[in-house]
Amino acid sequence: MATEVETLLKKVGEPHLAESTVWADRIRSDEQYNWSALMHYIFY
Repeated sequence: MATEVETLLKKVGEPHLAESTVWADRIRSDEQYNWSALMHYIFY
């Protein structure tokens, strides 16, 4: 039985959780995602 995380990853087309962690790096050069530039880094 798939976990909830595995189910969500399948919905967004990511094979593994590790792949989804670099999403921001993959899209930051795509102009369609310019709106997300300020969210690329997490500041504490």
